[in-house]
Formats: sequence, structure tokens, C-alpha cells
Amino acid sequence: DVRVQHPQCEATLYFLRQQVDKPAERPDFCLADFIAPADSGRQDWIGAFAVTAGIGIDAHVARFEADHDDYNAILLKALADRFAEALAERLHQRVRTEF
Repeated sequence: DVRVQHPQCEATLYFLRQQVDKPAERPDFCLADFIAPADSGRQDWIGAFAVTAGIGIDAHVARFEADHDDYNAILLKALADRFAEALAERLHQRVRTEF
């Protein structure tokens, strides 16, 4: 768990270190490792965005579940999740290449 905080900031962000098994000589990185420390004197930024594709599906999922149609309930939730993931990937690509 790594904390990033600066006296002039309004928020504290918490990040986890990588959780994969790898050789001891390879570090377990965290997003905070790529942000300049507050005492470095360098100004730095972190960007974030949030996406969703599931607004309005709750009523449809509830209808499927009321009809004991688990397949379509799961499928609709999975489809919304995939759309949100695709949008996040596209935004990430645009941030890297256009902005």
C-alpha cells in the first residue's frame, strides 16, 4: 500500500503494489513509483478517468432475474462491462497518442 500526498493537494491516493509472483530482482511496481516525490521540487501530475456503460440496465437485469432468466441477466451485465472496458482502452489510447 503506497500513499501519495502533497501539502497543497486535496486528496490522498492509495495504490497497491503488483501482486504477481516474479523473481526477487524484479521490483513490484506501483503507480506511485512513477510520480515525483513531494520533496523532489518537481511539479508532477496524475491523470484518471472513469467510464461506465451500465446506466439504465438495472431494471432490465431485475426483469430477467424475476423471470429466472439468469443467462440473459449475466449476459447483459457482462456486455455492459465489456463496453466499459473497451471505452477505457480507447480513452487510454487517445491519451497516449493525441493528448
